[in-house]
Amino acid sequence: MKTDDTQIQEMAEELHNMVCTWNHTDGCDWHYGNWEDNPTHARKKYYNAVKGIVDKHDTNRAKDMLALMRVGRRCQEKFQKEMKLLTRDW
Repeated sequence: MKTDDTQIQEMAEELHNMVCTWNHTDGCDWHYGNWEDNPTHARKKYYNAVKGIVDKHDTNRAKDMLALMRVGRRCQEKFQKEMKLLTRDW
């Protein structure tokens, strides 16, 4: 199954949203461009990361990895919330 650019772009955006820790005012240029006219450094970086996974494995593997990252993120947020509740009276 061939993966088109739109699928890779969507996965790249999801990956960016999950892991980018840069300041989006002046640190990350994701929002200063678009895919059609001006793919910025950040867009190219995340696109190439996803494309590398798709090329080495396949689209389903890339989607599975993103799904696992979403689960991991939710677990991390839940853990931090529970730790705050646990330690608030210490």
